[in-house]
Amino acid sequence: MIDGIKSVHPYLTAGTWEASPLLGFVMAVDQQTGELAGNGSYAAFNGLRFEIRPSSLRPGAVTHCLNGSLHKYHNRGTHNANSFPFAELVKTVQGLEASFSVLPDRATLHGLEIGVNIRLPFSPLRVLKQVICYINKPFTQIDRRNKRLGLVCSLCEYDVKLYDKGAQSGVKTGHLLRLEVKVKKMRFIRGYGIATMADLTEANKVFPLLRLLSDVLRGIVFMDLTLSKQPLNAHEYRQFLILSNPKGWEQMSKYQLSRNRERAELLMCKHSKRQVKPLLFSLLAETWAGLFGMETEAITLQPFHRLDESGERSQPATFSHLEYKGKKVAGIKGEHPQEKTGIYSAKNAQKNGAKTAQRSCKTCRRDISTQHPRSRFCSERLYGSAGKACRNKDSNRRRDLKRIINTAMNTQQFIAITYSVGGDSYTDTLHPSELEVTRNWLDKITRIDLLPTGKGDQLETLTGNKAQAFIQQHINSISK
Repeated sequence: MIDGIKSVHPYLTAGTWEASPLLGFVMAVDQQTGELAGNGSYAAFNGLRFEIRPSSLRPGAVTHCLNGSLHKYHNRGTHNANSFPFAELVKTVQGLEASFSVLPDRATLHGLEIGVNIRLPFSPLRVLKQVICYINKPFTQIDRRNKRLGLVCSLCEYDVKLYDKGAQSGVKTGHLLRLEVKVKKMRFIRGYGIATMADLTEANKVFPLLRLLSDVLRGIVFMDLTLSKQPLNAHEYRQFLILSNPKGWEQMSKYQLSRNRERAELLMCKHSKRQVKPLLFSLLAETWAGLFGMETEAITLQPFHRLDESGERSQPATFSHLEYKGKKVAGIKGEHPQEKTGIYSAKNAQKNGAKTAQRSCKTCRRDISTQHPRSRFCSERLYGSAGKACRNKDSNRRRDLKRIINTAMNTQQFIAITYSVGGDSYTDTLHPSELEVTRNWLDKITRIDLLPTGKGDQLETLTGNKAQAFIQQHINSISK
């Protein structure tokens, strides 16, 4: 969602922010000489920075600037490591008008941070270790002393960031990966019709930013450096050596970039058991839909248009049409026509999402579309003991299977887990010690292969409830 902003407020008069009891303005002073280090003053409040400095266009006037994290401000300045739904973004922007006389429709945006916190079933460090480059630009570490803090690729108009949100924020978040695009020049997102803070409260302008994040993710090259080299033939091995080197990508032409990106994906698909890119695409769409109170099935992603391979352009990028909830948002040069979608609050989003996707009880398959959007079983309030029985039948089955797989957990074998996300299946190989799976992830697991540890061991496969119970058993053993 939207996090950091840089905005200018030319409509405010001198003394407006200074009169606020919430803001205490200070001036920067040189500690050695005691002289003023710059023109103007600033005040920090709950993650936002209010700046007042002399205007360069109007002598004697001042310029009011508001920078900082809307997400952190929403959390009273503590952190921005949790979910920030669209409905809360709208409330936050509207609250600034009441507290600090900010007029969203007249507040011009000069910078924006667009991102999403993606919850993973494994450490974000695994993803970061597979990152090679963005298009043909190498990534650099955000902090050379700590790899977990993530990577950044700086371009002329925007930056691309990937980092461990828990390590960056200092908050215990579990396995949370942050994918972020920092817009430094607003012309980069001109086609989305976002120019003022008021535009951030319109769902039909903010929701299509999913296309921006998806195209950026598509431009990132991932290579599994831990894959076994033995199955590779001589040609594939030469490809692997070239494609896993960031410097090799810097020398490629546009045609070579396109061809080699496809070759890298085919190589990983054929030989790697730790692919992360397909999984990230599905989780990105799922997480973004959840921020708008929608089901993943309500999103229809059209084929991607690639960004300019050079990473820098004189014209803004053009993205594919995006459909969601049956409404089409067209990307057209110049003005950005919008259609009324009615998604302006969490209440409306849940109402509209319920109409779009039909849901059924996980146990008895009864239609539960009229229940709460997060309901998975029949409601006990509506169906009495029958509703409670549906929930208990599902939980009791997992409880009974825990005893069956307890012995397997003690062997500490490597496991290959198959997930189902958005209708697609993904397989990942990891050690049980790497697991930190939530209930939501547990329900996505469809199969587990217990990999042999010795010559005489046989491959053992767990599917369905047995697979879910295997993971749940390990989570319970760690929490004790």
